[in-house]
Amino acid sequence: MEKPANRIAQLYGYSVCLIAVIIFVFSLQNVAENLIGLSHPLQSLYGYGASLDSFEAYKATYTQDRPNVPYVSQGEANRPAEKLSDAQLRAQYEALRASRIASETFRMTKDLTVSSIMLLVALILFVLHWRWLQTQFSV
Repeated sequence: MEKPANRIAQLYGYSVCLIAVIIFVFSLQNVAENLIGLSHPLQSLYGYGASLDSFEAYKATYTQDRPNVPYVSQGEANRPAEKLSDAQLRAQYEALRASRIASETFRMTKDLTVSSIMLLVALILFVLHWRWLQTQFSV
């Protein structure tokens, strides 16, 4: 007949192994998503604001980042938004594109690092506890 302490130790060991497997699966999914996202950082964005796929798409959608009527004081009448030249618009597009790529690359690299560490910790916990269970409860 098994002792209650052995049951508690066995329950603990298997619980840690199960949790480690769950963490491993979710971390592996996150690693895969971020590796794919790093190869195409602009496509990982969820379509907010102006499109940065190409200059022509940006030119067609850049007003989505701004309201139709800019802020004016109470004494001024509503005036239309100012038009930018193609050169100004292209400079704005290039700067915004570079900024978003840098921001998304940093976010995905950070997430990839954290997920990789969690993956490694889960793997180590699983291996250590599984070996411990085998030595404690082998017949």
